[in-house]
Amino acid sequence: MDLAYKNFDSGNKKDALAAFIKARDIRPSNAEVHYTIGYLLGCPESIEHYKKAIELNYAFDGAFLNMGICYEKVNDVENALIAYKEALKIDPNNSKLQYKVGYILLYAGEHKKSLIYNAKALELQPNDYDAALNIGINHHKLKNNKLAIGAYKEAVKIKPEISRAYISLAALYFQMGNNDLGLKAIRRGNNQWGHQWGQSL
Repeated sequence: MDLAYKNFDSGNKKDALAAFIKARDIRPSNAEVHYTIGYLLGCPESIEHYKKAIELNYAFDGAFLNMGICYEKVNDVENALIAYKEALKIDPNNSKLQYKVGYILLYAGEHKKSLIYNAKALELQPNDYDAALNIGINHHKLKNNKLAIGAYKEAVKIKPEISRAYISLAALYFQMGNNDLGLKAIRRGNNQWGHQWGQSL
């Protein structure tokens, strides 16, 4: 095991994988070994190894998280959502997991449910730009315009150098018939490194 971790820590992926496979043959009931093999293999081959790690240790939230990410990569959002929700049962204060569930629900059109998870993600990690943006998108879809504007502005405060929140905000202003504010948001969004735009929109 020492050699396996030494290769892993040094970034020698090929030798680390060979060493962990050997370790698995010696210690087949070691969940961490199965998890690390999955991590080194990458998706989608890793899914079966994460499943084995979970079978051996159901409280292995990292295995659920990585398995969910792999399912997302192969467009199996149903199983990704299951994996993330199982991980949340183990670690409900994991902001990344809260965001992941909220993200999937957002693009499934379940905006009210998505809001719950994204709001929790932002509560746990107040600088989570993506969670703030997704809160805005959910409120936008639900026609909660004032709340959407507030969330988009919060995203802008977190990362003023990224234009997407400005563009989403502009689109909402245009939909509301406020072309002046829409154009103002667009101009600010075009300046992606415009930290000088810290004043209120």
